[in-house]
Amino acid sequence: MTIVSTNFPGFTAHSFRFFEELARNNQKAWFDANRARYDQHVLGTFRGLLEALTPGVLKLNPHFEIGGKTNGDFSRINRDIRFSKDKTPYKSNYYLYLYDGRSGKVHNQIPRASWRRRQMLLRLRMASIKSI
Repeated sequence: MTIVSTNFPGFTAHSFRFFEELARNNQKAWFDANRARYDQHVLGTFRGLLEALTPGVLKLNPHFEIGGKTNGDFSRINRDIRFSKDKTPYKSNYYLYLYDGRSGKVHNQIPRASWRRRQMLLRLRMASIKSI
């Protein structure tokens, strides 16, 4: 079974470079000035990945949520700094999270043996990659 569409170009050096620079300039003013890069090379690339994976993951579980929403399928780039000692405003990683979209009674009736097919997490930690 083919899982990934050939239309997904993959992550480029631009994606990794954005996170490397964010790690050095983790401030709102820098992020605002580089928002277009984030939208294109991080968020856009993850949206392409979700689109490419959709046919395969729906074969695994037709109830996976694939709406492409932040705080749903995609992580938030903003950190919750309210109770943190580290006040840097942005995360150094980004992830795609696929989960079973059923909720309430229907979700609770999923047999325990099939729980392992309820979630998938693909996390990309870019800031930890060192430039050569």
